[in-house]
Amino acid sequence: MHYRNAIFETIHTEQKGNTFFITISNPPVNALSEDVRGDIWNMLREIEDKVPVAPSMEITEIVLRGEGNYFSAGADIKELRNLICEETPRENTGRNKGKDFSEHGQSLIEYIQRYPKKITAEIDGYALGGGLELALACHEIVATERSILGLPEVTLGLIPGWGGTINLIARSKSASYAKTMICKGMTVSAKEAFRMGIVDEISNIGNDSTLSMPPPREPAPIVEFLLTHIYFNKKFEESVKENWAFEREAETFGFVVSQYDAHEGIAAFLEKRQPNFKQIEMNIKR
Repeated sequence: MHYRNAIFETIHTEQKGNTFFITISNPPVNALSEDVRGDIWNMLREIEDKVPVAPSMEITEIVLRGEGNYFSAGADIKELRNLICEETPRENTGRNKGKDFSEHGQSLIEYIQRYPKKITAEIDGYALGGGLELALACHEIVATERSILGLPEVTLGLIPGWGGTINLIARSKSASYAKTMICKGMTVSAKEAFRMGIVDEISNIGNDSTLSMPPPREPAPIVEFLLTHIYFNKKFEESVKENWAFEREAETFGFVVSQYDAHEGIAAFLEKRQPNFKQIEMNIKR
């Protein structure tokens, strides 16, 4: 579609009064490919720079939503595989590319968080992984009752890399429960997300069809251990207070994607099979 002098391939837009709607359209699951992220960024920039022809046409709120049953299922896993899996696990190039991938997504998240106009995420369906991270960046989240939210990255041998480890906890009424969601790769209903404070409002406007919870998948043991015992520690709290949490998340994401379990988890997901993660055997003294 065209908007002013720009062309956008993966989003649809509409203005109603002072509200501007951006709808992600990247079937089948509205994966947040580099093109989608770029289109959202560029559209927001167009709106920010636009001078209204009349006060009645001024955009005061932006609503971000997804087409069909998906707000977004998250990062484009094929794109991520092509980026990081060209090298064998543990090569520094894979680690650096993973960090760059995280930082690129984080740049959009941070841009949305500091955007001068109100941005509302309107979820009617699945908001998973990077899709939920995108919603968490918005100033408000509205979801229909049928919606399902979660950060299942750990079940792919990954961690959330677009601000999810910071923003889910910041929004939730229970930091410990939010950390459990991340460490276990849990998905929750919109009602549960509302109870937790992640969703600001439950809407009864949307598709009437029901959606099923994604089938349960086990987290990669080593990644779960890393998150539980190393990542979410005093250094995490320090990084949040001193505003370098996003940098720490990107560094950790880069490390994780360079490991065997990320390669195996991504391959298993694309091949629609259960992953064969490495197991850990150790006694943890508490």
